Amino acid sequence: MGRAAGLRRGRHLRGGRACVRRRAAGPSLAADATVAVDDLGQLVAAGSASLCCWFAGRNTQTVRIRWAWRLLAAATGAWAAGEASWSYDELLTGRAVPFPSLADAGFLLFPVLATAALLLLPAGKETASRLLDLLDGLLIAGSLLVLAWATSLGAALDAGGATRLATALSLAYPLGDLVVITLVLLVISRVNGVRRAVLGLLAAGLVALAVADSTFVSLTSTGSYSSGNGCDLGWVAGFALVALGAVLATTPAAPVAADRLRVPSWLRLGLPYFPLLLAETVLTGQLLAGSRRVPAPELLVGLALIVLVLARQFLAL
Repeated sequence: MGRAAGLRRGRHLRGGRACVRRRAAGPSLAADATVAVDDLGQLVAAGSASLCCWFAGRNTQTVRIRWAWRLLAAATGAWAAGEASWSYDELLTGRAVPFPSLADAGFLLFPVLATAALLLLPAGKETASRLLDLLDGLLIAGSLLVLAWATSLGAALDAGGATRLATALSLAYPLGDLVVITLVLLVISRVNGVRRAVLGLLAAGLVALAVADSTFVSLTSTGSYSSGNGCDLGWVAGFALVALGAVLATTPAAPVAADRLRVPSWLRLGLPYFPLLLAETVLTGQLLAGSRRVPAPELLVGLALIVLVLARQFLAL
C-alpha cells in the first residue's frame, strides 16, 4: 500500500496483510472495545486452532499425518504470534504499526507451513495420472490467479508500496493464498479414506482464511476497511473450522463401507472446473463492461486456461 495514500486516508498499515485500522478521533470507548474484541478474538481463534492441531498430531499413528498436523499447528501458531505482535502494538502501546513489521513474519509463515502440511497429506491408493494431476493444478492455479488479479492481487499492484520490500510483501499475501487454495482443491479431489470429513473441515477453514485475506486487501485498497468489518469474521471462522477438524481427527472413526471410501467421480473430474468457471465469468464480465482496460497478463492467463482445458479433455479420453 502506498504511503501517500495511507496518509491521505488517515490509516495505518497492518503487517503484511496491509491492514488498515481506523481510530475514532477523540476518546471512544465503543471504538476501542471493537478493536480489542476484534484483535483478541482473532488471536484466541488462531491460538486455539494451533493447540487443537498439535493434539491431533499427538494422537495420530501415521508419521506422515502426524507431521502434517504439526505443520498446521506451527502455521496457525505463527499466525497467532503475528496477531499477538500486532495486538500488543495497537492495544497496549497505541502506536501505528509500521509496514513491514514484526507481525509480518508470523503472517507470512502461515501459507508456507500450511503448504508443507498439505503436501504431506496422502493422495490415497487410487490416483489419476501425474500429468492429469499437473494439468488440474495448473487449471486451478491459473483460475485463481485471474480471480486474484481482479481483486486482491490487482489492488496490491495498483496501490504499490512505500518501498520495494513493502510492495513485495503486499503481493506475497494474495500469492500465498493462491497456492494454499490450489493445494486444498487438489487434495480434496484426490484423497480417499474415512477421514474425508476432517479434510473437508480443514479445506473449508483454509479457504475461509484465504478469502478473508483477499477481501481484506481489496477493501484496504479502496480505503473502505475498518476494524470490526465482516471480513474479520472470515479469519475467526477459518481458524474455528481448522480447530474443529483437528478435534474430529482425534475421535474414533466409524466403520465405512469400502465403496464410500472412494472419491466421487464427479468431484474428482469436476472440481478443477469450478474455479475455472468463476474466472472465465469474471474475465468475460470485465471485457463486456469495458469500464477499465483488462491487464494483458490476465488476458494471457485466460487464454492459457482454454488451452489447458482442451489438453485435459484430450488426456481424459
